[in-house]
Amino acid sequence: MNGPGKLRAAAVALGVAVAAMVMQVVAAVPAVLAFGIEPGETAAPENVVVLFVASYAGMVLAVWGYLRWSGRGWSYLDVRTPTRRDLLYVVGGTVGGFAALTGLGAVVELLGLPTTPNAALEPAFSGGPSFLLVLVPLVLFVNAPVEELVFRNVVQKRLYGAYGKGAAVVLASLVFAVVHLPVYYNPDLRATGVMVALIFAGSLVFGWVYARTENLVVPTVVHGLFNAIQILLLYVYLTSDLTLELLAPV
Repeated sequence: MNGPGKLRAAAVALGVAVAAMVMQVVAAVPAVLAFGIEPGETAAPENVVVLFVASYAGMVLAVWGYLRWSGRGWSYLDVRTPTRRDLLYVVGGTVGGFAALTGLGAVVELLGLPTTPNAALEPAFSGGPSFLLVLVPLVLFVNAPVEELVFRNVVQKRLYGAYGKGAAVVLASLVFAVVHLPVYYNPDLRATGVMVALIFAGSLVFGWVYARTENLVVPTVVHGLFNAIQILLLYVYLTSDLTLELLAPV
């Protein structure tokens, strides 16, 4: 594809990602107003579920808008029952994701680099460790499916024709990592950079299994398990004497 075609594909893909992030905020506004949450105030744990679902519903609306605008229907979505081959990629992707996280974590520790927690988990901490268990079904059935819908089935797939699958995986992963900047922001920008790099690495795994299987269910399950297992490990850490050095749920 020529230069203008590549630029258009990149602009559309980036536009969808930005629209999804904007709609994520907009869709949560009614709930924020209803709960009387002030700017800068952390939501009460009991309100988190509603805010969580509402914000991700906004992202789905952004995808719906893109499909209508582009003349594509819901058939554009690569959703089908996983085959045995797909299930092998689920296992391989999940193991590969944790292998990458462990390896990068070792490098971060060796270099003495700082890390920073996910700000989105703050309400969970205020609700006590047990509230982390509430997040597990949310990341499995809301967070992972919606983020994979946006960043794999729309952003990454839109880039295939212009850049090829390999480059599309990298570019979509870069966009995915960058949009996580707000929840990992830290005055020490090294900490933010470390976490964004970890998110990018995880996203490469999700993008790779999607490119290989062309089935959205596969990266969704990998992503969901990747996050859910980390949250469960965090719960174990907070309720026992075990030490956990690095967590990067995405």
